[in-house]
Amino acid sequence: MGQSQDDWEVLWCHPGFYLTAERLRSHLPPWCRMRLVDPSVPLRDQVATAKVLVPAAARITPDILDAAKELRLISQAGTGYDSIDVAACRARNVPVCRCPGLNAQSVAEAAFGALLAMTKKFSEQVQAFNKTTPGVVVGVQLAGRTMGIIGMGSIGAAMTKMAQGMSMRVISTRSSSSRAELEHLLRESDVVSLSCPLNDATRGLIGREELAMMKRGSYLLNFARGAIIDRQALIDTLEGEDNPLAG
Repeated sequence: MGQSQDDWEVLWCHPGFYLTAERLRSHLPPWCRMRLVDPSVPLRDQVATAKVLVPAAARITPDILDAAKELRLISQAGTGYDSIDVAACRARNVPVCRCPGLNAQSVAEAAFGALLAMTKKFSEQVQAFNKTTPGVVVGVQLAGRTMGIIGMGSIGAAMTKMAQGMSMRVISTRSSSSRAELEHLLRESDVVSLSCPLNDATRGLIGREELAMMKRGSYLLNFARGAIIDRQALIDTLEGEDNPLAG
């Protein structure tokens, strides 16, 4: 109470997501002011007067924390915080907060939209209609097929409702699930959807061995972090002669 408008500076650290930044600005109390990062200047050279950092997709490293002499809080405008060095924050007594579930429904809808685009071959269908050859391209019916969801947080729960609404069977794993349960999911699922957080346990979770377990003609959706899949293993699988994936 009694603080002036200049008392708290909130720095939006990523050069993007500006609509979200403006929405946040509109909800700030009068004693807070938001500043947008200058992408032409290193972030560590812009944090000295900030009391709150909002990383978005920016990486918050120890050197940035050391330069932020007035820092009181790091507030992530989303669910993931893998771009923040949490251990370094803890060592400097800087609290980190996030917004779990904030965009879970939107992410789940985007993931399901991508699945429909792949299985119904929307792009190929449009091309076929433009060439007046409808019926040449035939998609896949999802009803009756199995979706395996790895990670049953807010996004996984939303995906479950959508899949069940499409009359799909759903199986899932959580962080507490065993290796045997993961292997069962990979072998049984027509669609494997990743919605788990990125951490030491999930980094590279889907590698060569796991990709080889998947059903022939199955689909892999990753609307979580890219590093959950071994990138080179995925490339080699897609380019290999024994690729089980349809999309």
